[in-house]
Amino acid sequence: MADDEQQPDRYPDWFPDWARPGARRNLNTPLLDVEEEMIPLQTLEIDGESQQTRSNLTVPEDNSDGDGFTRTTKVVFVTPRPERTVSRKLRGIQLFMITVNTTLGTGLYWRGGQILELGGPLAVVLSFLLVGILACAVMQCIAELLCIWPVPGALSVYVSEFVDVELGIAVGITYWFTYSVSFAALMATVASELGFWADSEKVIHNVVIYLIPPIIPIAINMFRVETFGWIEVATGATKLLFLLIILLSLVTINLKDNLHDKHWKAATQFDEKATRHWVFALFMSTSIATFAYVGVEVVAASALEARWSNSQRPAPAGEEVPFIRRTVKFSAVFFSLLAVGAYTLSGLLTSLDIPWDDCRLPRLSWVEAPHCDNAINSTSAFVIIADESKIQNLDDVFNAFLVFTAVTCGSATLFVASRSLFGLTARLDGGSTQPWYIRILALFGKTNRHKVPVRAVILSAGAFFWLPPLQLLGDATKKNKPNDMVKFPC
Repeated sequence: MADDEQQPDRYPDWFPDWARPGARRNLNTPLLDVEEEMIPLQTLEIDGESQQTRSNLTVPEDNSDGDGFTRTTKVVFVTPRPERTVSRKLRGIQLFMITVNTTLGTGLYWRGGQILELGGPLAVVLSFLLVGILACAVMQCIAELLCIWPVPGALSVYVSEFVDVELGIAVGITYWFTYSVSFAALMATVASELGFWADSEKVIHNVVIYLIPPIIPIAINMFRVETFGWIEVATGATKLLFLLIILLSLVTINLKDNLHDKHWKAATQFDEKATRHWVFALFMSTSIATFAYVGVEVVAASALEARWSNSQRPAPAGEEVPFIRRTVKFSAVFFSLLAVGAYTLSGLLTSLDIPWDDCRLPRLSWVEAPHCDNAINSTSAFVIIADESKIQNLDDVFNAFLVFTAVTCGSATLFVASRSLFGLTARLDGGSTQPWYIRILALFGKTNRHKVPVRAVILSAGAFFWLPPLQLLGDATKKNKPNDMVKFPC
């Protein structure tokens, strides 16, 4: 028995815990209603060494119901291949910072201003707060599922298993599509923010701001997952520091200019050209705030690469499946609380420092504002506040924060998109007997020698590479106008 307990340590790093003999002893519920000794052993060649696993179990005939029918259950144990697995090297802090970089992006700085213009000060606070409470509840449920069953493409697999297979596939494809388009939209945002300094009429400037920024996130995603995780820790910590600086600056500006609650005297004012009643404006604001919280669930896309606890360590009292609870649950549950606080507080401070009807605030694309024809829409209310404060170069500093935020958010978004695509295709059979399109899709379910799904990364980054330059077709006179493509995570 002692030798059998040490057997999993002889397997290579890429070999999943669930495929190792004895791994299911950590589960109180057995995988099969038979003894493990009844499963015939099969010799496998793993990294040049002969190992034994159990395969093709045929359960003995069962006629216990006495209904005259004989039932035989056959279970095939699939031996995983190293090119279709990833490394479980992400620590809890790395998962947390990946979630920070994905969620706290340009939406934090841009959507608050749009909601303020649409529904007024009170709508900003209520929309972020109400949607945030819902996000917290959802993440509580997702965290429990991840702790019990961490699989690639977790969200689509859960839908396939518990609802419908076809719906699960549709969810997986939609999830990948969302984050792949989001990456392109974020690169468009970076180009738009860089246009704050660059001359959009010069070709060389356009070439630089549209071609160079996407290379940075792609290069970062080519590193080993543990290296990628530490890069995300550094950029995530920097982003949180930037956010703290911006919030303190907003408080300082409010006190310096003696604004206090001046702009809250008409808390329920709203854009009457967008809707006819404040309640309707609140509903519209809530839908906009929902986009800002897309990303709190990305821990589900990273769960399979999370570091598992020692499978031989006894579970704490009352904890049935310890596997990755300590690694995943903190990021899945507590980050949603951080997001609620960050969005709500930033929205509140923004509404205190700028009037809701400022012509420079971003507005809905179909809303006409004749009295604002000569105003330049900014992508961020924070930049407007910095400019109004008359503090030298503060608007440049804030805009630099936004560029950094968009680039780092793009890196994390590309990570989620590639892992979603990998989760969809890793289980496909790419054999010669399969249709040609299945064989092509199966290629994106493979990893390189560093366990990085490089093909999935390249496809996710390049699928919509043509989107950012489309904003060059718009009116060049409206410099730095927010584009309506950016309605995705971050």
